Amino acid sequence: MMEKYDGQVLSGEWDDVTSEFILKRVKQIDVQSVLTEKQFTRLRSYLETHQLNESIMITLHDQIPIMIAAEQRNELDSDIAGIAQYWDETT
Repeated sequence: MMEKYDGQVLSGEWDDVTSEFILKRVKQIDVQSVLTEKQFTRLRSYLETHQLNESIMITLHDQIPIMIAAEQRNELDSDIAGIAQYWDETT
């Protein structure tokens, strides 16, 4: 069963069967990317190494750079926390 997540910066669907998050949108860019728990943990760790008042760059599919402005960091961190709850519920 798929459960939709619609955040400020990240949107997608949680797949209960595979325990993966299917990323559908980053900011206003439509994407189709599957995040495993390991990939998600690496993204979360990367964000934790940067201060909230810093802009950061993330890449999609190792080729599409997306700038996350410092003003959007709280929104992104909130989305990350919301998505993390899916994995927390499976353990």
